[in-house]
Amino acid sequence: MIRGFRRLQGGGLRTEEIGLARLSARVARVARVARVALLAMPARVALVALVALVVTAGCTRAGPPSGPPPPADLPPPSTERPAPAPAPASSVDSVVSGAGAAGGEVEGRTGDAVREPRAGEPGAAPLPPLRLPSVPEVRGLWVVRTALLHPDSARAAVRRADEAGFNTILVQVRGRGDAYYRSAWEPRADPLGGQSVEYDPLALVIDEAHRRGLEVHAWVNVHVVASARMPPQSPDHLYWARPDVLAVPRALSEDLFALSPQDPRYVERLRDWTLLHEDRVEGIYTNPAHPDVQSHLERVVEDLVANYPLEGLHLDYIRYPSPDFDYSRASLEAFRSSIRAAGGSPELLGPAEAAWLNGAAHAYVDRFSLQWAEFRRDQVTQLMERLFRTARRTRPELVISAAVFAGADDAQNARYQPWEAWLRNGIVDAVAPMAYTDSDPVFRSQIERAVRAAGGARVWAGVGLYRNSFEGALEKARIAREAGTGGVVLFSYDWAVGPEGIRSARGDYLTRFSLGLWGPARAR
Repeated sequence: MIRGFRRLQGGGLRTEEIGLARLSARVARVARVARVALLAMPARVALVALVALVVTAGCTRAGPPSGPPPPADLPPPSTERPAPAPAPASSVDSVVSGAGAAGGEVEGRTGDAVREPRAGEPGAAPLPPLRLPSVPEVRGLWVVRTALLHPDSARAAVRRADEAGFNTILVQVRGRGDAYYRSAWEPRADPLGGQSVEYDPLALVIDEAHRRGLEVHAWVNVHVVASARMPPQSPDHLYWARPDVLAVPRALSEDLFALSPQDPRYVERLRDWTLLHEDRVEGIYTNPAHPDVQSHLERVVEDLVANYPLEGLHLDYIRYPSPDFDYSRASLEAFRSSIRAAGGSPELLGPAEAAWLNGAAHAYVDRFSLQWAEFRRDQVTQLMERLFRTARRTRPELVISAAVFAGADDAQNARYQPWEAWLRNGIVDAVAPMAYTDSDPVFRSQIERAVRAAGGARVWAGVGLYRNSFEGALEKARIAREAGTGGVVLFSYDWAVGPEGIRSARGDYLTRFSLGLWGPARAR
C-alpha cells in the first residue's frame, strides 16, 4: 500500500488501457501503409497478408530490436544525465521574464502553504551540526540504477570499485519516483520485475560494500519522477495517482489551468510535451511548491535512512528543470496567495487581481517576476532544509550531500538551486558540483568558486567521464585535488565499465584512472 499519496479515482489511464490504445494505433498505422499493396493482391492472398501484418503489429515492441542480453555483471548503458543546457542570462529578472507540513494524511490540498522560518531566520529551530565523511578523501563513483538490475551486476559494481581503489559509492536507489530498496511509500522499480521480490538491491550493495570497507551513500533523484517514453506501470505511482502534483511548463499552463488533473488528457498532454522537448527536460517532474510533494519526500527519506545502515544520503534533481517550470495551477495559486499576504500598494495588486479574476493565469507571475524567481528558490531551499533535518534526526551520523549544477549563477537563476547559500547556512554537509565540461579553465573556475563558498572539505568535484577523453578526465580530477576539494566523484560507473569507457582508457578505466590519480598505494 502506497501511503504517501492517496490515489484519486480517474487519476490517469490504467496500464491495460494504455496498451490497448498503443496496439490500436499501431494496427491502424500498419493498415494504412499496407492498403495499396493489399488491393493489388488476389483476395485470398491479401487476407492472409493482412492477418500477418496485424499479428506482427500487436507483437512487436516499439524501438529497435533487442539483442542478446549483456553479461550479468555488466550493467546496461545509461543515459541518466544528458549534457547540461547552456547557461541562461545572468540577470534573475531577464531569465524569468524571458522564460515566459509533514505528518498527517495527504489530502491533495493546494493554495496556501505555511512558510516556516528558514535556517538563520528569527524563530528557526537550531540546525544539527555538520558532518563530513570518515574517509580522508572521497574517491567516489556515481552508480546508476542499471547496475542494480541483477544481483551479479550489483556485486560486480562494489567489487570493481574496491579493486580499483575507490572508497565511496553513491548508488541510485530512487530513479523515477520508485524504489530499488524496500520502501513503505513508493512502488518497486519496474525494471526489477524480472527479479525475485526477495531481491533487495540496496541491502545487497551495503552488505558487499561494508564487507570490503567501502562507504555507501543512497543516491535519491528528488523531483524527476517519470519517463515520458516509459511511464510507470504501477497505478499507485504518483504519476498516475496524483497528477495534480506534477510540474507544468509555461507553454501548457493556460491549457491545463482549467482542466482537472484527474482528466486523462491532463497527463497525456504533459507527457506529449515532454516527449517533444527531450533535449530540454529529462522527464516528468514533481512541483517543488506543492506541500504534499514536500511531505511525501520527507517520509521517503525518513523511511530510507531509518532502515538501512548508510553512511550518506545524496540528493539529486533537487531543483526546477528550468525557468519554464512550474506553472501548474497549484503553484500559481500559492504564489498569488504569498504576494497578497505580503501586502503592497493597490496600484500593483489591483491590476494583477483583476486580470487573475478575468482568467489570466500568469497575471501575478508576469507582474511580480523577481518575486516569482525568489518564490521558486525558496521552495527548493525549504525542501532541502526539511530533508536535511529529517535525515539527520533519523540517523545522526549520516553525511547529507547534493549533486548541484556546477555553474553557481545558472543553478541559482535558472534552476532555483542556490547551493552556495545552502553551504553558508548549513543545510547541507557537502555538494558535488556536476562540472561536466571538457574545458580545464571552466572546470577550474567552477570548482574553485565552490571551494570559496564553504571550504574545500565540503566540495566533491563531479567529473563527467562521458564528456572527456581519459586524459582529460584525469586532468580534471588533478585540478580538483589542487583546489583543495574533499574528493572527486566520477560520472559514472556504468559508463566507465562499458564499451565506451574501455575504448577511452584503452583498458580497465577505473583501475587506470585510480593509478593515474592516486598512485599504486591507493591508500583509503
